[in-house]
Amino acid sequence: MEELTWYIPQEESPHPRPVVIGLPGFTHRSERTRIDNLLEKLTRHGIFGVRVNYPGIIERQENGRVIECPFNLQGYIQSAQEAREYVSRSSEIDATKIGLLSSSMGSGIVGHWLAQNPDWSPSGMVAISPLSGWRYYGNEQARSLIQRMKYDIIIPLTEKDKQQGIVKRVIPKEYLEEVISTDAITSLGMSRRTPTIPMMTIIGTNDNQVSQESMDAYHRALADPNNEELKTWTSGHAVPEKRYEAGAITFFKKYLTQSLFIKSWTIVFNIDYCQIIFPSYCDIDLTSKKTF
Repeated sequence: MEELTWYIPQEESPHPRPVVIGLPGFTHRSERTRIDNLLEKLTRHGIFGVRVNYPGIIERQENGRVIECPFNLQGYIQSAQEAREYVSRSSEIDATKIGLLSSSMGSGIVGHWLAQNPDWSPSGMVAISPLSGWRYYGNEQARSLIQRMKYDIIIPLTEKDKQQGIVKRVIPKEYLEEVISTDAITSLGMSRRTPTIPMMTIIGTNDNQVSQESMDAYHRALADPNNEELKTWTSGHAVPEKRYEAGAITFFKKYLTQSLFIKSWTIVFNIDYCQIIFPSYCDIDLTSKKTF
C-alpha cells in the first residue's frame, strides 16, 4: 500500500472519531484534488480524512507534468482495503463509522471493492461523477478508434489539473485490454451485495465523459432507497466544488457524527431534584448534548 495522505481534526477528543476514506480518479500522490479539499473541510467537523494513493502511478516531466497511470485494478482495490484495515486498527478512529468519498474512476474502484467485499458496508458514501468502466466512458466512436488503433488513453484535463502544471494524464496502451474489461456495475450485479448504503451521488447533467445512465445505475446498485440523495447540476464531469461541498459535509455529519449508540450504560442526572434515568440502550445526539 502506498503511504496514505491524512487530514486530522485540530481539536483533540477523548473518544474515537469517524473517518472518511477518499478515492480520487487516476492521480499522483503529489496532486491536490477535489477529494483532498473535501476531506480537509471535514476535519473542521471532527471527522478524520484519509486519501488513498494508488500504486504505480508515475509523474514525469515532458514540457510540464505528465501523469502516467499504468492500470492495475486489483492493486487499487487492495490499497483501498488496506486503508480500511489500517484506520480500523487506530485507537483514535471509530471503526464502526467509516465513510467513503470518491470521484470519477475512484468510484469505479469503490464499486469493484464493495463487490468483492459484500459483507462490509460504509456508514455513508458520496460519489462524484462516478465512472464505472470503459463502456461508459466518452462516446462509442472514440472508444472504437482507441481500441482499433491501440492508442494510449488520454484522460481529459480539468482546470485544476492545468493550474498544477499538468499537461497530460495518460493510461499507456499496453493496459488497454484490462481497462476495456473493467465494469463496476456488472461486478456489483454479480455479487451478493444488496443496495443498503446511505449514499449521495453528484452528477453533472452535461458530463460528456461519463454516460448519465451509467451514473444512475451505479447509484441504484449501491444506495439504500430509504437513505439516498441523487444530486444533479448543470455542469460537466468536473462539477464545481462549491455546488456540492456543503451538502456532502451535511450528509457525512448525518451518517457519521450525529448519534452514538451506547450499550450497557445507565446514566443518572439530578436536575431540579428530579432524577432522569436513561435506559441501558440509548441514542445520544452528540450534536446537541455534551459528552458524558
